[in-house]
Amino acid sequence: MKPKFLILNLIVLALVVLANIFQFYFISYPMKFNFQLAVEDGNWMMLFIILSTLAVFSLVLGFLKIRHLDFQRIFLCFNVLILIFLIYYSADAFIKTKKEISKREKEYIIKAKQDIKNDNVTFEYNGGFGIILDNQKMLDKIDNIHKKYGVDYKNIGCVINSVDNEARQKYDETVKPYLEKRNGRNWESKMNAEIEKMRKENIEL
Repeated sequence: MKPKFLILNLIVLALVVLANIFQFYFISYPMKFNFQLAVEDGNWMMLFIILSTLAVFSLVLGFLKIRHLDFQRIFLCFNVLILIFLIYYSADAFIKTKKEISKREKEYIIKAKQDIKNDNVTFEYNGGFGIILDNQKMLDKIDNIHKKYGVDYKNIGCVINSVDNEARQKYDETVKPYLEKRNGRNWESKMNAEIEKMRKENIEL
């Protein structure tokens, strides 16, 4: 056993383990990285089987007494290849996601400018199938208040698309200056206060 190759194998194996954990971030981007979840969903059994198979294969090749090749050298080469694959796979997924986000951001910016032109800014949100506490008459009054401030709110369901949610922030950033200029600062607080006041007045009637 050569100490140099033993240390190199251990270092590369440690990097393989880290790459397997952190590929969760790159593949799941733009979701927030959760270390515990990344460890739990790391496909460790598959990685263990692959490493064990390659270790046995390296051992068999090592017994063939091929010049300058032994178990540690061969196993190190396989480990480096696994590390390269994990890095490439993670980077490829990350780049594709970033490109998709960039594409969706451009679409949202175009939509935002069009909505500003029409004086009808639409905020989309994931609300699922919540229980509607207000009756239709109340909902119509709320819609009228929204229209007064030049906004509309659209429930797009309970399925969360992290890529779309990330890109949608560009829409919010684009319309924010327009709405502040149109309605004044803290317009959302004023609008919500107006809605609450209307609700209380209707309850008292």
